[in-house]
Amino acid sequence: MLFCRGWLLKIIQGYQHRQPMSPLTFAVTLADWTDKQDMLRMMLNCLKSQTCHDFDVILADHHYDARRSVVAELSEHCSFNVWHTPVNPAPHVARRYMDCSVFNVGWVMSEAKGCVRYSEWRFLSPDFVATLLSEPADLFIDFDFHCLHDEAPWDRTTGDIMWDRVPDFGGKTKNYPITPSNCYGNVALSREKWLDVNGFNEVSFNFYHWEDIDYSARCSNSGYAAKRIVQKMVRMHHDYGQYPNRANRKVEREFKPICSACSDLISYASSNVGVDDDSIGIVSESQWSSLFDARYPQVKRVDQGRKSWHVCQKCNFIFPCVTPDGSLDYVFGDPEYKTSPIDVSGSGRNLRNLSDDLNGLSWPDKIELYKNSWENPRYLEQL
Repeated sequence: MLFCRGWLLKIIQGYQHRQPMSPLTFAVTLADWTDKQDMLRMMLNCLKSQTCHDFDVILADHHYDARRSVVAELSEHCSFNVWHTPVNPAPHVARRYMDCSVFNVGWVMSEAKGCVRYSEWRFLSPDFVATLLSEPADLFIDFDFHCLHDEAPWDRTTGDIMWDRVPDFGGKTKNYPITPSNCYGNVALSREKWLDVNGFNEVSFNFYHWEDIDYSARCSNSGYAAKRIVQKMVRMHHDYGQYPNRANRKVEREFKPICSACSDLISYASSNVGVDDDSIGIVSESQWSSLFDARYPQVKRVDQGRKSWHVCQKCNFIFPCVTPDGSLDYVFGDPEYKTSPIDVSGSGRNLRNLSDDLNGLSWPDKIELYKNSWENPRYLEQL
């Protein structure tokens, strides 16, 4: 009898920690830190103020341990579920500046039919969710890049956004036969189509912040119809901070640092490259590629289809090989580029396999599986 009771309790507890099915998940990333948690309060207030609450929230947090209690407290006052998860980077791949795999956390752990990427320093109109859910589920939804250069509409004390202080940015909502090349990162799409293009690129972005262009290029090459909606998402201008992952406070789970040889190469480039055009320290993608080729004997070249990468044999630092035309040619020069790379020296995962295995698990089990997914051969299989 005691065994049966214990077994039943485990089933009940597991059910209580399962993510319920909803039509929409907000995949939230958060690296900003203040003692009063201003950013978190503002983002949750924007969601709480929605006219439609048929969604849940997955919060991928660089400060998960320090913020766990306040997230639990704020979640009690929300009319939607907030699923809090730590950001666990790949343990074996060196990163210098950022790790774009963080943008995949909420999407791949969700069980909703659709997801929207929601980054910090952005706020949403109260009819944002209602607008999204009124559109076809398979449509690629982008939000026009409305940028404020001050915080006038944001009451940091309450976390509220005063919409009467938000200007009318003009412009018109537009339909596109295929995804435009300049989507702005915080986009909505069905999870099925997102999995078809294998999410955001986990391999190629250490120096340059163009993962949104890379993503929109693959969606465009896949023929996804798109719509750009105005006046629903507003971005406040901000400085990204001095720490990796664009955080203003040291993150709890840091990615692997680059080795001394990679560090020396970066220092050399910062001091010696770009002199001719008075831009010392501003190094183009093609210049970086040339430097890795010419000055770095411990680097191997990895080819996968039409794409190639430089990989440091010591720290597994990965940098894409690009032409003199730079990153745009790297992304748009190949019309067959439809899925993000998988298993480039152990970096880049098969997100469909991972998503399939995460579905139906309790939330603690989802966190554990995601954490251990980086070197599992199942998640390095090609699509």
